[in-house]
Amino acid sequence: MGEISVSVSGNVATEPKHVVGSTGKPRTTFRLATTTRKRQPDGSYADGPTSFLNVACFDTLALNAAASLVKGQPVVITGVVTMREWEVDGRSGREADLVVRTLGHDLRWGRATFSRPPRDWTREAANDGYAKPAPAANAVCADEVRADEVSAADRVPAGERVG
Repeated sequence: MGEISVSVSGNVATEPKHVVGSTGKPRTTFRLATTTRKRQPDGSYADGPTSFLNVACFDTLALNAAASLVKGQPVVITGVVTMREWEVDGRSGREADLVVRTLGHDLRWGRATFSRPPRDWTREAANDGYAKPAPAANAVCADEVRADEVSAADRVPAGERVG
C-alpha cells in the first residue's frame, strides 16, 4: 500500500512537546491547525472549517523543531499522513497523524533566521540545552522519517484537543 504524502500549511496549535524515548530517539509532537479560506462571490474571503492534525518529528528534525517552534507560529510541513482509530471513555473516532519529513516557518506571515547547530553537536549535547524551545522563529532542516516508525507513544493522545 502506498503512502499519502502531503504538504500542509497552518499554525502550531499546541506547545511542542519534546521527549527522548527509551531507545534514545528524540521526538517532538504538536497539533497543527489549518483553516481553509474560500473566496465569496462578492470577492471577500470567508474562513471554512478548521482541521487539526497530530504532528510528529523525529531525530535531528525533532531537536530542531523543539528549539524553533512555539504555539501560534505559522508553519509549512511536508510529510506522510497515517490514519488511526482511537477510543477514550466510550467515545471512538479516527484521527490523522502527520509524520514530518520537512518543516519550516511560513514566511508569508513573518521573518525567520536560519542557524545550524554547532558542528560538534550530538544528541547528548542536545539534551543539555540545544533543544529547549526558543522564542525566536528559526527555520528548521529535516530528516526523512518513515510512517511505520510512529508508535502509539509518539502520538498526541486522542483526548487532547485544541480549541
